Formats: sequence, structure tokens, C-alpha cells
Amino acid sequence: MPAPKSQSGGSRGASGSRSPTPSSAAKRPRKGGSRWSESIDLRVRSADRARRTVGGGQTFPIVGYDDLTAAQVQARLDGLSPGELRKVREYERRHANRKSVLAAIDKALAPR
Repeated sequence: MPAPKSQSGGSRGASGSRSPTPSSAAKRPRKGGSRWSESIDLRVRSADRARRTVGGGQTFPIVGYDDLTAAQVQARLDGLSPGELRKVREYERRHANRKSVLAAIDKALAPR
């Protein structure tokens, strides 16, 4: 026997609590605050560093590069070798060509 429908369109489970309908669940805000995205960003940066250290994985120095903002790319430039920086610079020039990213790479490559 199907659960009775409430007026809001959700159904009541055995405990009597309402379960959200797909439309009401879609209206709820998602977990996507800045702290959450910063936490994910930190984890991916750590994974990039670890992958470079052991020398395995993908050949491009930054995982998920095409999905990153300019600020996220700039945050991941620390720790890249000059060869990896040049590889990122060439890729950036051919694709997004973001001035802020290219300037950050050139600054990282400049002799100190």
C-alpha cells in the first residue's frame, strides 16, 4: 500500500516524517559556501603536490586545470618547477589566455 500523500506533495514514511519531493529538494540551497570550496581546493592542491613528488599520474602539472578560476590557478603555481611553469604558461596562452595567470607565471619564472 503506497504511503499517503500530504498536501505539500511529499509522502510520509513509516516514522511519520515527510520526505522531500524532487522539486522541493531542488529548491534547497546546496552545500557550496566558500569554506566548503576552499576545503576542496586545499585538498586538490595537496593532491597535485603529492602527485608531483612521486612522479606519477597525469603529465600536466595541475589537476582539473580547465575548471579552475584564475585565482585557483595562481594558488597552485607555488612549488612547480620552471619546466612545469613553462608547460602551464604555454597551455594558458593557447587556451584561456588570462593575463593575471600569465603574469603570475612570468613572475614565478623570473630570476630572484
